[in-house]
Amino acid sequence: MAGVSSCLHMPHSRWNEIPEDELRSCGYRILTRSKEAGVDIFVKQRKSLFIFLQGHPEYEADTLLLEYRRDVRRFVNRECGTYPAMPHAYFSQAVVAVLTALRERALSNPGEEIVPDFPIAMATATVTNTWRRDAVRFYRNWLVWMAERKNRGLKARAQLEPAHVAAG
Repeated sequence: MAGVSSCLHMPHSRWNEIPEDELRSCGYRILTRSKEAGVDIFVKQRKSLFIFLQGHPEYEADTLLLEYRRDVRRFVNRECGTYPAMPHAYFSQAVVAVLTALRERALSNPGEEIVPDFPIAMATATVTNTWRRDAVRFYRNWLVWMAERKNRGLKARAQLEPAHVAAG
């Protein structure tokens, strides 16, 4: 987590809480958590290091928007029974107002097709990727860590192998 902001922003497409106490009792080390999302990044060392991410640092700025629109479409098409929760702290207030009005329309008149009124252009113009710098740093750290581990393993093996002498 070296170089990653102490206030890490990371998009979450679904809310899946995993209790921190349960993770710790099973030997996981917690790297990040938030009040809203709970445990986010956690690891466990076995033969190799397993890294688990609840969020999606790989997302582009508009990925949550597109997922939210997809889920609204699923609700309108009656593929799911509950209207999706709007992503938290993601849309501008103007976009939230439009999306809230669409939600009210969909809930009061379930058969109404609201997806064409979804403010995709307006929302795309206002969402920003606040997590990219930290995501790049996180993945860079992970790759550097793995490369260093591999190099240490190669050096250790080279010291154990007998030296080959060229026949002359």
